Amino acid sequence: MAVTIQDNFFDAKRFSPLVYDEKVLKYSKTIRPGTLAYDDFWDEQDDRCLFGYKPKGMHEITGEHYFHLNMNKIEMLVQGETRKRMFSPYYRELDNRLFKITLDAKKNKYGLIVGKPRRVGLSEFGALQIEYEMLFHLKNRVGICAGKQDKADGFYDKVMSLLKNVRPEYASSRLFKNDKIMKLGYIDIENKQSIECGLESEMLIRTMFVDSAGFEGASMSLVIFEEAGLFGNLIQSYRSTEPCFKEGSIQFGTPLIYGTGGEIEKGSKGYMEMWENHKSYNLEKVFIPAYEYYPGDGEVDKKTGVKGPSFFDLKTGKTNQEAALKHILEGRKLAAKSKEGITKFIQSYPIKESEIFIKSKGGILDRIKLNNQLMAIDEGLSPYDVRRGRLDWIDDEMTIKLLEKCKDNKEKAKLRIRRASKVRFVDDENGTIEKILDPINNDDMEHKPDIAACDSYDEEVDEDSKTSSDGASIVYRTYAGPSREYNLPIATLVERGDSSNDDTFYENNVKLAVYYNYKLLVEYSKIAVISYFKDVGAEKYLKERPDLRKELGPSKAKNEYGQRMTADVKILGGKLLKSEVSNNSSNIWFKSILLDLINFGDGNTDLAMSYMLCLLFKLEIFEDIAEDDVDDYDSGSNVFDAMLYYDIDSHGNVIVKSYGEDSVSDIQEFNPDIHLTDFDRYELKKKREKEKKEREEVLKTFETKRKNHFSDLIQEEIMKNIYNS
Repeated sequence: MAVTIQDNFFDAKRFSPLVYDEKVLKYSKTIRPGTLAYDDFWDEQDDRCLFGYKPKGMHEITGEHYFHLNMNKIEMLVQGETRKRMFSPYYRELDNRLFKITLDAKKNKYGLIVGKPRRVGLSEFGALQIEYEMLFHLKNRVGICAGKQDKADGFYDKVMSLLKNVRPEYASSRLFKNDKIMKLGYIDIENKQSIECGLESEMLIRTMFVDSAGFEGASMSLVIFEEAGLFGNLIQSYRSTEPCFKEGSIQFGTPLIYGTGGEIEKGSKGYMEMWENHKSYNLEKVFIPAYEYYPGDGEVDKKTGVKGPSFFDLKTGKTNQEAALKHILEGRKLAAKSKEGITKFIQSYPIKESEIFIKSKGGILDRIKLNNQLMAIDEGLSPYDVRRGRLDWIDDEMTIKLLEKCKDNKEKAKLRIRRASKVRFVDDENGTIEKILDPINNDDMEHKPDIAACDSYDEEVDEDSKTSSDGASIVYRTYAGPSREYNLPIATLVERGDSSNDDTFYENNVKLAVYYNYKLLVEYSKIAVISYFKDVGAEKYLKERPDLRKELGPSKAKNEYGQRMTADVKILGGKLLKSEVSNNSSNIWFKSILLDLINFGDGNTDLAMSYMLCLLFKLEIFEDIAEDDVDDYDSGSNVFDAMLYYDIDSHGNVIVKSYGEDSVSDIQEFNPDIHLTDFDRYELKKKREKEKKEREEVLKTFETKRKNHFSDLIQEEIMKNIYNS
């Protein structure tokens, strides 16, 4: 499909009359300050800067956008020139979209989390938002925070450049500035005393690397988290900053969080958590695909020698998205010649949401398979809907009456366990539990199909805690019969306790155990959760210390419950995780788990540790690991061979290809025929024969969908952008 960007009437320069309209320019230079004509003219400009502007026959732009186009100058490459210089910014449809989204966020009191490619001008956009808030609101306070000092300094310089080069009619002097604060205004003398006058707007600058509570005590109308993917403590920084723009449930300020593909490494866990669960942070997510704004000229045709059209059209402010997409895909094929180059290229120029989370370094597991599974989820290929929610007790009438006499939640939990209260799942976007499958709760089976593990915490937790460790549990379904899914995580619980009641996580683990009717394996170094289970009478839901004598030999451990993570246990657990990722990553449909596995070995990965404990639990039941060791994942040797990339076929469709063949592991996967005893294998064999042909057809359909679904999404997005503009 060819995208035509032509409109004889539309002219983007009409949004910038103070730059391109000769009559307006001439008039603005001839009118004198202090005259009625001067006041009327600049009153009109103020009105446009505050409320927006709509040229005749064209769409309306916001006040911030008008101010940016007409009053600012930025360093840019002017069309037809070879060196950058200070010039009025061009109109871009991307900016039009972002200004309108941001204005809606300010009006309706929510924040934005943005995922973007490199070099689309988001830092300049954020700097403009800071500048505008300071110039158009008296005694206003705004904030800039970054995970690294150089990012904070760079953003500060962008704001100062705008303030320095703004039209003189909107310029303001500075009262003072240092490395933490800058204030606009001037000093006047009244009764022989110096007083601050003028705008008195403040910009606070903080680096959150050391102290996530850097803005404590300040109230701000706007807070920008610059290059949020580089924050090692993004969530903690955001939560500690919330009181600066929120009082109770009332939000009075706007947080803007920016993350650039290629920069989302250290903070990928926190950034992705906030991206995926944006509603619980009162955020809306905004993804900017690389083809939405893509400057430059097309390639020279080798046969005709004719240069292709420019991707970006100055007259319309639009990008020829299909041509830009094709150019990006061609770039990926060239970048694939370098093992590190292809990952960096995809990160820098993402065309799907999941691509901004691709990690190029670190970790000890096969991140290629894990990244591919992330992309599969993002492309809508998951057979499951991940439901977020909470668990509520179901109490009978007598239990409800008895609960009134309980002094705290712990005592209530004890009563409910004694009274055999049930548990139900309730959909809740602010909940801490995610699930894809419901409980089976069949006690007649040879073993319980669901097992679980918990990487807990023991320390007291308050709202100002600086630790980045969470309490995390995973529910894993083992073999549950020939007609049911098996060998996959089916639920997660991730949360911290709170200052009022630190038993929240422990009680939720009890409720989750009642709901799925499993036993929970706990890392024994963090045993407060074990004590809680015992105290409330839920000891039957605790997993005894696994018997790993076959793998590790006799143990001197004396603990009844839980698993001590000794050095040899960690080695075995790492081996099991590598096997699981190699053989079973296509069964992991939780983004949170996948990202933790990608980051495993690079800091706190609580879900990955819970996953390891699940596999140790599973190993005791089925002994499903062979003697052959899985090859170590080597980030420097052909690891990109299995990387998926997108290409365009001869019919113009976007298709998925691989740079090489997937590696084959010698680790033996769980097999009911081998590992189950005293099981009716006839039923299993009969069912498998019946479904063999159906399965082959399903797999063919799935692969076709995997390859073509992305094309559909891209084309849909392109058309949406074109016809909504």
